[in-house]
Amino acid sequence: MDRMASPKSVLPRIREHVQNFNYDCSSNGESWLLQRLAAFRAAVVFDVGANVGNWLAEAYAALSSSQFHAFEAVGSTAAMLQERFGNKPRITTNSFGLWNKSTTITLHVWDCWSEVASYMLYTHSGRYRTVACPVQSGDEYMQSNEINRIDLQG
Repeated sequence: MDRMASPKSVLPRIREHVQNFNYDCSSNGESWLLQRLAAFRAAVVFDVGANVGNWLAEAYAALSSSQFHAFEAVGSTAAMLQERFGNKPRITTNSFGLWNKSTTITLHVWDCWSEVASYMLYTHSGRYRTVACPVQSGDEYMQSNEINRIDLQG
């Protein structure tokens, strides 16, 4: 007779996978996926919430013919992104986020862990602060950069 796992043993594993706080491209599957996406030769790639650019670095290496637009709304983090990638060909860094309209929004920022800066208040440990951050309409950004369409795969 097959035994079913108890909810007490399964629920923590489900929660872990849903929250997925693994931001390491080499172990969370993102590097693997980028290698496979290279065959599609995407013309333009957006990295929305680019942080300091760890995913951007992986994507830049894997997608050698793509143009990248990286967006980071938190000013101090955007400065690090600009310093890291500002002189790279094929990369445009932006010190604002994308939103449904151009405005200012409040983000939650954990100074000790910038990867979790977010509009949503997650249940991360540690202290956080709120920061007013500029955002721009995606339509406005695309129009001003002559990007005519977005193709989504999924």
